[in-house]
This record gives sequence, C-alpha cells and structure tokens, in this order.
Amino acid sequence: MANNTSAIKAGDAWEPPPGEGSISEHSFEISDFMACNVYWDFGNCPGGERQHKYLFAIAATKDEFHPRCVKKIIVYGPNNLENEITNQFFTQKFEDGYIYDTLGGNYWYMKNMRNGFLEPGEYTIEVALKSGEVSTISRIQNNGPGDKLLEAYLKNKEKMVYYPTASLNSGTDLSKVKCRWSALRDLAGVDAFYIFRLAAVEAWWTFIQDVVFPNDMFLRKIADPRLGLNETSFLIEKALTPDTIYAWWTEICDSSKMGDINLCILQPMQTFRTPRS
Repeated sequence: MANNTSAIKAGDAWEPPPGEGSISEHSFEISDFMACNVYWDFGNCPGGERQHKYLFAIAATKDEFHPRCVKKIIVYGPNNLENEITNQFFTQKFEDGYIYDTLGGNYWYMKNMRNGFLEPGEYTIEVALKSGEVSTISRIQNNGPGDKLLEAYLKNKEKMVYYPTASLNSGTDLSKVKCRWSALRDLAGVDAFYIFRLAAVEAWWTFIQDVVFPNDMFLRKIADPRLGLNETSFLIEKALTPDTIYAWWTEICDSSKMGDINLCILQPMQTFRTPRS
C-alpha cells in the first residue's frame, strides 16, 4: 500500500489530503475486508508471533471519501466480539487507523491485534458515516487452511534461502535487481501466494509508509488471478538508488483475495546494499 507520507516519522501528526469527502448515495462502499491470523516471523516481535488483524479498503474515487466523514467503525465476531477501529492516522505508536493510498486515491483502515489468533467464524465490519449512511461486509474465518500452511512453514523455514542479503556486486544493473526466495510448493508441496515488499530502510514499520515497490496481488489479481501463486522471485521494475540500504520481505498467504485470506505469514526481513555509482 503505497502512500504520500514518506516524510512522516512515527508519532507525527498528519492531515489527509484536502477535500471534505462529498459522499453521494452510490460512492461509498467497502471493497474488501480482511480479518485474518498473522504469524510474525521477525524475532522479538511485540506481542509474539501469533496475532491477527482487521483490514478493509474503501472503494471510492479520489475526494469522494474522507476520514472526517466517519462516525464509527466496529468489527463484530464470534462470542459477541465487538472491536472498534479508531478513525486516526495509522502509525507505529498507534497500529490502528487509516492509510492513504496515492496510487488508488483511496483509504485503507487497519488494526493490528496482539492477542493471539482469531476464533473461527463470521466477522463483520460496519462503517457508519456522520451522514447516517452505513456499509457492512462480512467474511468467514476458517483456521484449517492457515494451520496447514503454518505447519508447512515452521517445518521448512530453516531450509528457505533468500537473495540478496548482502551488498550487491559493483556494476550491478540497479534497474534489474531480482529478489529470490524459496517457496513452500517446492519444499513441502503446499500451494501459497506470495506478496513482495521493498523499502529503503531497515525497520519493518516503514513497509507501511515508505514502500518503494510492491507486488500487490490484491490490486492486480483481476488481470491475473494466479498472481503470486508459488512465486519464487520478483524483478524490481524501478531503478534503485546507489549506495543505499534496502530491506525486503515476502508475505505468504493462503489466498490472493483479501476476503478469503485466513493466514498471513510475515517472513524474516532481508536487507542488501546497492553499490556506489
């Protein structure tokens, strides 16, 4: 999810792009909703490895939606669960709020939850606007496919190979850098979808704010529904900056559709340095 907040540091105040958000009767819609388990394989991750998150996207064209329009956002789930998503800018300090996507001109809302995996069952997101308009969307969390995927990952993670993980050789064409990783299909016969992220930093947080190049299968799956399936490499179609440290990771999912994902595995972050020009 790319956005326009590259100069923002954790905890900084931020105002969304201008515009009052003139919601019409047909302009506001939740395009997709993710309530899924997340396994953080980053080491010393706050809250431990087993967490979950809520994420949804507003399907509105530029200036048709604005956070100031929002009255309340509630997630409903099994066992009378009610969890509110805060209408604030998502930061490292507040992992609960909205992110503005300049590529699509729309907003994403996300909340990271550190209290273990989800209970299976139906989850519903309800977004209420100050105008009185309400939009909802639901999904079913099935822990079975995610458990199978995680079992395969934990049994084979030590066999996985990543490249690059060090300084690139002098003379490397920085417009054709390819990152490679091992796929569970080859190691354990388990199909999975892979999302690639790259940022010119060494901290996981900036993958939310400062993505240089994403392989976003959620946005491109309509053109290619199998995008990300069992992928083992990604060619970065953008010239990288010389003498710069880049960090990258892959996220393993059991589906390419947000609403069908039961588990995301965030693989260990890798870093490399580009040579001087």
